[in-house]
Amino acid sequence: MDELTIKNLAVYNQLWMELDDLYSDYAKRSGLPDCAFWIFYTLYENSDAYTQKDLSEKWSLSRQTVNSALKKLESERLVELVPLPGQKKNKQIVLTEAGYTLAQKIAVPVIEAEKNAFGNLNTKEQEMLLHFTQKYLRLLRAEINEITVLSSED
Repeated sequence: MDELTIKNLAVYNQLWMELDDLYSDYAKRSGLPDCAFWIFYTLYENSDAYTQKDLSEKWSLSRQTVNSALKKLESERLVELVPLPGQKKNKQIVLTEAGYTLAQKIAVPVIEAEKNAFGNLNTKEQEMLLHFTQKYLRLLRAEINEITVLSSED
């Protein structure tokens, strides 16, 4: 790999972390752990029925992290876990009235900021950003899946 590729990769990874930090900082300023922020964001942004598993997969969060966040939000009466018809195990996560009000205060400003920032890219730039990010993710996933990880015992 040439030196320019290594430098560009480092810049890309730093940008990715900076983006993650931007959301994390906003969540903290809102008084929420990251996972709770993403739960409010998702439930406010989309009216689909979400389960704990759905949220874990959508945001690449561990089920334990989502479960802990949901228990706390449920104890604060910000979400309810409602059994899905015909299923005992899977429960839909629903914002309570207080949860919806909080989600509105927290999610709407971020969603508007995202829309404004993304809207400042022209259509071609938006498509390219999505296309190349998806392509890089697909290629990186394939490369990482080929790696044989040594255990600490090896």
